[in-house]
Amino acid sequence: MTTLLIVLAHPHTDDFSWSLSTTEKFKEAYRQTNPSDKIIIRDLFAEKVPALVTKLLQLGSVINILPIYLMRLTKIYSIVMKNI
Repeated sequence: MTTLLIVLAHPHTDDFSWSLSTTEKFKEAYRQTNPSDKIIIRDLFAEKVPALVTKLLQLGSVINILPIYLMRLTKIYSIVMKNI
């Protein structure tokens, strides 16, 4: 028996979602083709995310933005230094 893991990372708004619709169709087709397989669905928006993970995600966002911020500071610094 095979186990299929489906990870949902969608906020589940009232709007139509192609990704959720496609996932549902895939799950139905997979279940029909592989009736004895186990399907595990992990919904990241339904599960409580620990505070530490939230802080790490926020830190990740800062780290992703940091190089852009530093490049802009460097450009500003070079412009200021040229005008002195």
